[in-house]
Amino acid sequence: MLAFRTLVGLFLSTCLTLACTAGAQAQTPPGALGRLPFLWGVTLAGYQNDGAHPAMDWHAWENEVAKPRGYEASGRGADFRGHMEADLDRAKSIGLNAFRTSIEWSRIEPEEGKVDAQEVAYVHRLLRGIRQRGMAPVITIHHFATPRWFTADRGDGLIGWESPRSVALFRRWATFVAKEFGAEIDWYLTFNEPSNVILGGYATGFIPPHRLGPVAFARATANVLASHEAAYDAIHAADPVARVSVPDYNCQLPVAGGLDWLPGMWFARQLPTVRTWDGRERPRTMDFAAVHYYGLNHTFADFPVTPWHWEGNPGHLVKVLKAYHEAFGLPILIAENGFATREGAAREDGWTRESYMVAHIQAIQQAMAAGVPVIGYMYWTLTDNYEWGSYRPRFGLFEVDVRSGDYTRRPTPAVDVFREIIQAGGVTPALARRFPPPARSTARR
Repeated sequence: MLAFRTLVGLFLSTCLTLACTAGAQAQTPPGALGRLPFLWGVTLAGYQNDGAHPAMDWHAWENEVAKPRGYEASGRGADFRGHMEADLDRAKSIGLNAFRTSIEWSRIEPEEGKVDAQEVAYVHRLLRGIRQRGMAPVITIHHFATPRWFTADRGDGLIGWESPRSVALFRRWATFVAKEFGAEIDWYLTFNEPSNVILGGYATGFIPPHRLGPVAFARATANVLASHEAAYDAIHAADPVARVSVPDYNCQLPVAGGLDWLPGMWFARQLPTVRTWDGRERPRTMDFAAVHYYGLNHTFADFPVTPWHWEGNPGHLVKVLKAYHEAFGLPILIAENGFATREGAAREDGWTRESYMVAHIQAIQQAMAAGVPVIGYMYWTLTDNYEWGSYRPRFGLFEVDVRSGDYTRRPTPAVDVFREIIQAGGVTPALARRFPPPARSTARR
């Protein structure tokens, strides 16, 4: 999750077409994913929960860019590493059967070509812990953070994703992950919000590597698209039964008539396509669609992060899900949906985390009743964590007071509500009556 919701999205829409490619025709049988249980999960990210690593580009960002601007350092994040077993127990206690996190490239390969064996062992222990608790690992292989050596200038002036070399490097990384950890992973996500990787890093300069300009932006766009395709093929070559996708951010903006922000569809529509059994064309390199949804954004501001102003908008989520289904005809995973407070304070708009969760899962049920094949819901996030420059936004089902150095986890009321939803297989009428949306938001349901 990251807030780069600006008008340069229009710039993205235009520039993405520069990288558009056409694919070969193929046939895909109905029900390609088979009969699967609904995935109830939470989402984490390595950098946000573990803090920065010296080999990570965001480590330099914290000291060279963020610190002078007054942003907080990540420190140990929410100290997930120090609380891993207990946090996995907390997730299990909710009744989850899925757990999304990231494998951090910069920790595994801090120097190009050199693998940290201790970090590999840690990831195996994490994946084993997830599976032993009856949860399916859903693994992101690039969640914004990148090795510093990857973004180093090699003398040609092309930084990170600007360089065509980035495609081969990302293919190699995806191959390593699938071969080393594939026996423990069924669900993969290549990039977390690729539109923000491109926009933030190469159009606005708000995140590493702080590039700004149309040429860098166009190059990065083409190479991130090609890198997703390369990673998809590499993962399937190593693990033919893997399920792979790429999630992106979606919201509504308060402009005349309401502007649908669907960069995930923009990105997916640039990928090579295949023709499915029902005559549709879908991206060849997506086994399912993955959606991030948070609601109504009231401003175009990027930093400081102010997600406590993102208002719940469950009615728009129904429209988003229907749009994805109509466009791609693929099963859909809600890979992120979350609610933030400012330092735990009550929200001015009247939403609570419990009412937000109930209303948005109700929206998913409404979409499913209309024929949209939603296969899972993942809440952002299990514990409060580092939100890209600040600890003020609190998304966690469990509170963590990071600044004081007290990493004690304290459950919010949403823990019991989520557990009740999962046990019932969805939102019941009684639960909906107990946690109605605020009156000012009912018109947007």
